[in-house]
Amino acid sequence: MAQDVLSLAWKYMRRRKFSTALNLLEARADVYEDDFEYYLVMGIACLYAGDIGSATSNFQYARRIKMTDPRLLLGQAAIFLRRGDTDRALQYYLEVREYDPGNQIATDAIEFIRTRGDFDTICRWADTGRLEQFYPPLGLNPDRTASIVIPVVALVLGCLVAFSLIPRNNYADGKRKDLTELTLSKEEEKAPQETDLSSQSFKYILTNKQITESYSNILMYFQARRDNAVQVEINRLLNSNAKLSIKQKVSILMTYLETPTFDSITDVPTYAQVEADTALYLDCFVDWSGRISDAILAEDGSIYVHMDLKMSHYVKIMMDEIFGKTYFRNEIVWKYFGPTSTTKNYPKKHDTILFYTKTDKYYFDASATLIDYDEKAIKRYDKVDEEGRRYKSYYNEDGSERRAYLKDGK
Repeated sequence: MAQDVLSLAWKYMRRRKFSTALNLLEARADVYEDDFEYYLVMGIACLYAGDIGSATSNFQYARRIKMTDPRLLLGQAAIFLRRGDTDRALQYYLEVREYDPGNQIATDAIEFIRTRGDFDTICRWADTGRLEQFYPPLGLNPDRTASIVIPVVALVLGCLVAFSLIPRNNYADGKRKDLTELTLSKEEEKAPQETDLSSQSFKYILTNKQITESYSNILMYFQARRDNAVQVEINRLLNSNAKLSIKQKVSILMTYLETPTFDSITDVPTYAQVEADTALYLDCFVDWSGRISDAILAEDGSIYVHMDLKMSHYVKIMMDEIFGKTYFRNEIVWKYFGPTSTTKNYPKKHDTILFYTKTDKYYFDASATLIDYDEKAIKRYDKVDEEGRRYKSYYNEDGSERRAYLKDGK
């Protein structure tokens, strides 16, 4: 039975014969005009073949037809990842998770960006082909599979016989550190409150029962890996009238908490909860902006939210509600370059970064925003004063000199 070109191209791609697949697809370009699957398969083949420019163009054509296909989003994310643009790659991988919550490739890619996503590592992984594990999947290579099936079957049969003769160990069932040494003593359980309240002030005044229940919850949540919930109860006790020895124990326990990933984060507080009781959520983690971060923004803190044109208008409204329109400081346009194949629209060549602060007393390092002058600009400042500073001269109508000094950057 004759097969269509797309199915045949996929078979060649699974065998990693990308040139053959591309030759087949290119010969049928007129037949598959405006066909989503055609542009998608072309883009994936080009991506694996290393033709990133053509992959980008084909993915853009496919996106005009259908924007939410996880395979397409994986392909576009991989292109940004190869370029080292981890912010945009992360946005696309998060979109994959939105439309396909169980997508393991997106999950692994997000974790890679979080833990190892520096530019040098990305370059090395791209050079060695390891970055392909984050590309749209091709499936098993049937040529490679056939070459290993027979040896593997023999090996497995041999291992089964040997394994049946080996005593089995009972491995850990996923529980965390044993906190037996941090359990409350009988004296602490009987009288968990601080006795002298005259010289101290507490945010939370708790009963004996509330203190012991809060401590029990800490131990329970810790073993359940609900570290945000643990942190809330720790904050409650640290800011309460609990006995000093209990506070010392929860301070020790806090050192065992882990930084969460997108897969492990739980009990995420809302912005309204944090705003209503900041002390209770101190050191909790949130994922409000697509990145795991600490929930508390300092009084002099700032936040920059980076997104593309699909989300900027909606996020602006949301951020105005969270921080208030008064604390919107600027809209930063991130322009980028590259070829475009669009013929029916203006090229989409920028991202938007929204800049908000928590208060009017915020920290801003203007010098950190400067970039170096190019050689052509420096040459225009052709004079040097007695202190070694470069400048150029302008002359007023009366003949007097006015100096413009070269700054640290532009």
